[in-house]
Amino acid sequence: MTLAFGIASLGDWIAHPHTGVRIPEEQRFREMVEEGLLAERLGATSVHYGEHHFTDYVLSSPPILMMAVA
Repeated sequence: MTLAFGIASLGDWIAHPHTGVRIPEEQRFREMVEEGLLAERLGATSVHYGEHHFTDYVLSSPPILMMAVA
C-alpha cells in the first residue's frame, strides 16, 4: 500500500497572537513557496492553494504561487 499525502493552504496572513504584528506579505509568499518545496522533498503527492480576496489572506492568484513552487 502506498501512502499519499499533501498540503493545503489558503494563504492566511494572520497577525501574531501576542504582538498583533503581521509579517510582510513578501515573507508570507516566500514561506508558502518554501512549504511547497519542502512538501515535495518529503514526498507529498499534492499541494493545494486556495484563492481568497480578503484582508486576512494574501493569496488571490494561486497559479502564480504554484508556478514558483514548480
